[in-house]
Amino acid sequence: MNTQFDLKLTGYGWGEIGFASDKQLVTIVIEYVSDPLADLLQALLRIRKSESVLELVGFESEASLHQMIITEISSNIIRIEIFDNVFFDLIDDEEGIERIGSPVFSAYCFTYEFIYMICTYLQEFIANYGLDKYLEKWGRPFPDQLLSQLYVSLRS
Repeated sequence: MNTQFDLKLTGYGWGEIGFASDKQLVTIVIEYVSDPLADLLQALLRIRKSESVLELVGFESEASLHQMIITEISSNIIRIEIFDNVFFDLIDDEEGIERIGSPVFSAYCFTYEFIYMICTYLQEFIANYGLDKYLEKWGRPFPDQLLSQLYVSLRS
């Protein structure tokens, strides 16, 4: 259940988000057409606050769309699935979503550990990178308020 996260800004409005677990690795090209980092933090915050048991996060670029499904399996375990070039809509079934195809990444994680790992990585990332440089490179402000809210949620 050890999952790792990586973020790189590769050019103006372009970047890569990576997830690794066991022998799985997926690197997703992202771009300015969406704000996937803020969307990911918002989804994790809703799960952490028990406002949702299933969240979709889109990672868009001109070439593809990766969709992440975060499913709360129990009060302390989530499943992370990432699909390539598949569009999902929430539907009314027992899991809340119809899955099409096989994920390119799938991992079960302890909720607290996964969120803590994302938070600590992003705190270190922005401390080294800087808020101004992030804005200049990504074209949008770093979602520091969402990160703070998510960190605070870990204390409760």
